Amino acid sequence: MQVIDCRNFRDLLDSYLSEELTVETNHSMLRHTEMCPGCRTEMSSRRRMRMVLKRACSREQMSEEACDRLRVLLRAEGSSMPETGWIQKLGNYFTLRQALPAALAVTALIIITAAVAVWMTGLRERGPVGEGLKPEAALSAALIDEAIGDHRNCGLKFLKLSGPFEMPPSVAQYDPSYANLERIAAPGAWDLELRTAHLCGFKGRKFAHLVYAQNDHAISLLVTERDKRALQLSQVPLDDGEPAGLQLQRRESLTLGACLTSRYVVMVVSDLRDDQNRQLLERLAIPVAGHLRKSERRLAIHVGMSGLSGARQDRIY
Repeated sequence: MQVIDCRNFRDLLDSYLSEELTVETNHSMLRHTEMCPGCRTEMSSRRRMRMVLKRACSREQMSEEACDRLRVLLRAEGSSMPETGWIQKLGNYFTLRQALPAALAVTALIIITAAVAVWMTGLRERGPVGEGLKPEAALSAALIDEAIGDHRNCGLKFLKLSGPFEMPPSVAQYDPSYANLERIAAPGAWDLELRTAHLCGFKGRKFAHLVYAQNDHAISLLVTERDKRALQLSQVPLDDGEPAGLQLQRRESLTLGACLTSRYVVMVVSDLRDDQNRQLLERLAIPVAGHLRKSERRLAIHVGMSGLSGARQDRIY
């Protein structure tokens, strides 16, 4: 197994967050974060910065009218330019003759300021994860109760039992994206003992359920549909849930952490401390969410090629 020191960790961190590393290197990166609080904080800081940048870039856009005007001006300017000196004249075009709309300059300033703020505060512990979430991104009390209920009803009994250790082939009939989830989560579960992988349910809600053991603690990795009952406002946004970031909820002795995709909610439930559960959320749930997003993109491409108007239908249990 590759040995990762702090310098190598920082050099590879952006590639890790972009899911560009091999499974073995991912394993080594995650093991290093377990032993190095500074690098663990660095990982959280960079992940937050990427989320801020992605959220800012996705929201701040030129209007269609402004884009059309800019295209016309560029075509007119380009037709009057010889091939030589194009780069220089294009630079002059932006700096001297025609300035971009002031809104774009303000947007750039906002993005840079937000990124710097996230980076500078990365070494400080913040408030609860998910604090300040928009209501449409926050999980409903019903989903939290169902996930915790499934952990207590199903997850805890696998501290004494074990198997099956792979998602059964039949799970693909319910949702093909649930197949092989135990393999996707495996690099982040290097120090945990997988006790079972199956499809189960609680109070009518279906979960893909991986149960891990850490000493005498049961840890549930749960994946379920991001349907109307899963969110506080009982409506499902059309955009990806990634900008919402990580959420953390405490119910009595249990902590539930969650992250969202367009179609799914990925959760980690345990009786560990909040900070420990958050580490497991980053190690287990985020890679699974990345896998599910890839599945969603493939589905969108398939649906688009098939000429269908929608890529999903909400299922209410």
